[in-house]
Amino acid sequence: MSEKIEGIILRVYQSRESDLVVHLLSPDKGKIHGLARGGRRSKRRFAGSLDIFDVGTFQLSPSRSSLPTIQDFAARPRFSALRLSLDRISAASCLGETVDLLTGEELHEGARELYETYCNALSHLQTLSSTREILRVTCESLEEILAQSGFLNRNPARQPSAKQLRWFITLVENTAEREMKTKSAIELLIRSIDSTPESRESESDKKTLILS
Repeated sequence: MSEKIEGIILRVYQSRESDLVVHLLSPDKGKIHGLARGGRRSKRRFAGSLDIFDVGTFQLSPSRSSLPTIQDFAARPRFSALRLSLDRISAASCLGETVDLLTGEELHEGARELYETYCNALSHLQTLSSTREILRVTCESLEEILAQSGFLNRNPARQPSAKQLRWFITLVENTAEREMKTKSAIELLIRSIDSTPESRESESDKKTLILS
């Protein structure tokens, strides 16, 4: 019997010639891995797309395989402005990868809080144009995601900085025991503000560059 759930896509990758494996986060069901058969071709069942940051209603049904089948996806426009800036996409992808790596499929308790934190961060990011501000929000959101996932104690005294951001990414990698694919993109953003005249004048140690 199929069921409809609300969720946001964290990751999508190809399986076989036309199928897609989708990692999604639901506020009610936690993280789910689903299989969209013919997801790369079917315009009838997946009229919009199946891509990261897409939010909407998924229709899932049991399958003989280990993954439930995504029969249909009705997307709702919410984070389209993210795709207008490479900096925003890099930051949002880093947060999505973090949620995906730190969240097990068995998680239900706390899923809504994590879902809201992630969506609120994306909403904030898509309003920003300054690279420094984008990195600040990324740093603050990573700290919150790590805390909600139980891998970090909250500390109000922490200041968003390049050093802190790098440390959070290292913590995610050590916890997940794998390298983050989005790490290099974030490092490029940090270096881009490290090299500005304003940064050189205000910070003698670029490793502790304050993101504010």
